[in-house]
Amino acid sequence: MRWRFSRTNPPDRIERRRNRETGTMVSVWRPGTIAEDDCDSARWFTICEDHGSLVGHPTRKLAMQWLSHPLTWCEECQKNKQ
Repeated sequence: MRWRFSRTNPPDRIERRRNRETGTMVSVWRPGTIAEDDCDSARWFTICEDHGSLVGHPTRKLAMQWLSHPLTWCEECQKNKQ
């Protein structure tokens, strides 16, 4: 899924890191900062900023755990690593 900012809420990034394995910038965003039609039931988001891929999570803890594993959820990172 691709991401974009909500027009009504300013972006609020909680954490941002460069992943050692892929070299990409990945981040965790808090609820209410991603456009509503992208949300489904997710409340927190882990985003690969270099490729625009995101994955939603029900909790902040889970989103933070996925931050260090973009090869699991970012298709472009997976393609580039092969």
